[in-house]
Amino acid sequence: MTTENQVRNATVIAKTTRPEMSSFVAREALFARLDGTPSRTAIWLSGPPGSGKSTLAAGYVEARNYQSAWYQIDPDDADVATFFHYLVHAARRIAGVKLAPFDTQFAENIEAFSRKFFRQLFAATAAPIALVL
Repeated sequence: MTTENQVRNATVIAKTTRPEMSSFVAREALFARLDGTPSRTAIWLSGPPGSGKSTLAAGYVEARNYQSAWYQIDPDDADVATFFHYLVHAARRIAGVKLAPFDTQFAENIEAFSRKFFRQLFAATAAPIALVL
């Protein structure tokens, strides 16, 4: 019999695990475009479902040997507390980074909590890293 805790753990693993890459075509021309300029800190990949966004991101992260945290976001994650709950779990995959969880006491100032959270995340990791949402 599956317990509620086992279901919760399975959900965390499914939402915060990089897709398996048994084989992929290294698309160096696209990877070079993703490399961009040294001052760029974010990349936005956009396309319809099934167009290869996750495969491209996973291949890029693997080819560049980045530490990475993955978070598969879906409509159930619209709540701020849920979003940060899974993001904390995803961040643990980057060299065991441990971050303070979101608490209702921060609900009045989500912007300040977010700034502090991401500063701590990126300060605790060695570059280069990829946070894939």
